[in-house]
Amino acid sequence: MHDSLDHEIGEDMGIFRKQGNAQAQQAVEAEPVLPDFGVGYLRGILEAARVPPTDVNMFNLAQRTAMALGLQGAAYTAQAGDRASFDRFVQRFSEPPADWLNVSNEIAAWLWNWSSFCHHALAAQAHKWATGCLQPGGFVSSQGVEPWENGTNRSPADNLAMWQAVFARNWRS
Repeated sequence: MHDSLDHEIGEDMGIFRKQGNAQAQQAVEAEPVLPDFGVGYLRGILEAARVPPTDVNMFNLAQRTAMALGLQGAAYTAQAGDRASFDRFVQRFSEPPADWLNVSNEIAAWLWNWSSFCHHALAAQAHKWATGCLQPGGFVSSQGVEPWENGTNRSPADNLAMWQAVFARNWRS
């Protein structure tokens, strides 16, 4: 009896029918693509914010982007319960890079190759980060891009300590 009633309600109202949302299904099935966090990405954020892509603005945004991805890397490895990979990640990225403008791509590629566990989150991170950068009151403003830690010189050990704190906070054993 209930089956026929459910069927009638579904047919008459259309809202109780079990049908998939095709767009949502495609999004779930689509294989994510490794995002590009390089020079074009950084320049795009600055252009969207109407901030000139000076060397200083590009450097500051690149450094902030790399630090954000580094923190994400610490969280991803902790959530996967993979201390050895976190240690390799730290060994590879805890020192200031020779090329700040491309290190975010290197971090993203490392994480991508490390585990498919973070593919969807990492693919979404490019949009989330760009959107966050453009929020009013943020570190990207008409005056340019604020340096990491408002110009204070953090040592690699300070940055490492932040990554370790994020790893510990997200650790699941």
